[in-house]
Amino acid sequence: MQDMEQMLIEIENELAQVVIRRDVALLERLLDDGYVFTNPVGEVKNKTETLAKFLALVDEAHFDYIINSDVEARIYGEAAIVTGAQAQKGRYGGREISGRYRFTSVYVRRDGCWRCVAQHASSADPIRKI
Repeated sequence: MQDMEQMLIEIENELAQVVIRRDVALLERLLDDGYVFTNPVGEVKNKTETLAKFLALVDEAHFDYIINSDVEARIYGEAAIVTGAQAQKGRYGGREISGRYRFTSVYVRRDGCWRCVAQHASSADPIRKI
């Protein structure tokens, strides 16, 4: 079981690096066709929309780093939940897109392969008072 949990943590860390490596093929392979992402501002995107956004980012975004920490995986039969924190620093369209986030990813195992079916990210940066 620990080996499988470690494999899921490695998959999650790979998923965090696809933007830096501009690896659309890996992203497409890791996301299930029914994938849904809820971003920190509450927008919900399916796999097609997520891939389209990724392709736009590839050309216009530059990340100095994207680092996961405190990543934990829990397996429930053919499903798993991975939680953790992420710090990123980069620029997109001339503006800074750096921040800290908490995330939850849900995976299912089909034909022996883990695929991400859902993710949710929330800002972990303190609320700034004006």
